Parts: sequence; C-alpha cells; structure tokens
Amino acid sequence: MIIRMEALDTLFFRDGKPFSRGDESWASDMFPPNPPVFYGALRSAYFARNPGELSKANQPGDPTGGLQIKGLYLQVEDQVCLPLPLDCVGPKGDRDKKAFPLKLAKAPVVSSHPAPLLLESPVTGDVKVVEGGLLDYSSMNEYLNLVRSEFF
Repeated sequence: MIIRMEALDTLFFRDGKPFSRGDESWASDMFPPNPPVFYGALRSAYFARNPGELSKANQPGDPTGGLQIKGLYLQVEDQVCLPLPLDCVGPKGDRDKKAFPLKLAKAPVVSSHPAPLLLESPVTGDVKVVEGGLLDYSSMNEYLNLVRSEFF
C-alpha cells in the first residue's frame, strides 16, 4: 500500500535536541525525516479516528502492530525524487549544486593492496559531497545504468 501525505501547513523537521532556556538554541533541520516520524504520525492518526482502540496500543492485538514503513519518497509535482547517491560529488564553491558520480579508475600506483581500482573525480580541482541532493526517477535510472556499465 502506498500512502501519500500532503502538508496543510509548513513542516519543519529537526534533530532531537531540546529547546530549553539557557541551553544552546540552535536546531539542525533534517529532511527527509526519519521513518519513525511517519510511523508515529500514522499510528496517531489511526488512534485519533478510532479512540476506542487506544487501550490496545502496545498490547497484544494492537491494530497498528503490523505497521511497517518500507520506504519514504519525496514527490515534486509529478516526479518521484530519491536521495542523491553518496558517491556523487561537486566542485567546491559551486553554488549551482551540480553533482557528478565518482568514476572507477585503475590505481596509478603499485601497491600491496589487492584492489586494482579506485574512485576518482570526473571534475578537476577540489570536490565536496553534495548534501541534500535529490534525483528524479529518470535521472536515477541514468545514474544506475552508468554505474552498471562501469562494473559489468
């Protein structure tokens, strides 16, 4: 079953640091949120609509006991978006947030390590991890085909 959730208001997901007077008041955002956030929201929604079942929560026969979340996906307009793979990097200082996959290359040095390949950047200069990047579904397929062609 696929459940689609749409926000009626602005949503802000953050880490679990408490907001207390006198403590550090900086909160780090987190998107997409971890699956337990949605798990709790779905259980709360169920029990809000079925208050007579609340006594069964966390007990044998809990009607939400079989709930499993197998994946979270962000949809932007008609496109399903997936997190950018961690082997994609971008040029340092690039504000356009362009990302390129690292490529497999033969190790240029003789080493006692058995791995004959290493990852190298397709761009010159210093690179960085592109944080929070997303790929639409068709771009992810292109990426996977590129990676598959390098390995197989």
